[in-house]
Amino acid sequence: MLRKLLKMWILLRPTHWLILIALCAVTCAGYWLLWSEIRLEHAFKPLSKLGDSLTPDQHASSTTDDFDFEEHLVVLYNRVPKTGSTSFVNIAYDLCKPNKFHVLHINVTANMHVLSLPNQIQFVRNVSRWHEMKPALYHGHMAFLDFSKFQIAHKPIYINLVRKPLDRLVSYYYFLRFGD
Repeated sequence: MLRKLLKMWILLRPTHWLILIALCAVTCAGYWLLWSEIRLEHAFKPLSKLGDSLTPDQHASSTTDDFDFEEHLVVLYNRVPKTGSTSFVNIAYDLCKPNKFHVLHINVTANMHVLSLPNQIQFVRNVSRWHEMKPALYHGHMAFLDFSKFQIAHKPIYINLVRKPLDRLVSYYYFLRFGD
């Protein structure tokens, strides 16, 4: 029996080999898609729990008629390196006390600019529920975070500074050479 199988295996035509390879590829792709879908389902379970745990005044279905914009304003400044962001933040720190707003630094660990899903959930909770620190300007080197996927009614305003790429590169060169 084993000899017959070995003989058949050797005598396969190139088209049969292609069919076998294609079948293996389709099977592997199917398993990969199923595995990805299962991972996504597990990743979105905390998101649905976050939406359920929000109080009615924070949920997207709440009304904005009684919302005091200036008291609840949150501005996120996701800093781009070498664009004058340090000068901008220093001005914000100088102006925060006389203008009655708070400036908070977001320290993303290990230079990972993209927050993990649990960290995103924690950050959204902190920003949306920390009423004592509003109005606020949060700043740090981090990627854009879409608050709408967390069903938050009062989304923060994002701001940023841009600079010509060559000027940015020159500034980075001098930063590496001489420091800040």
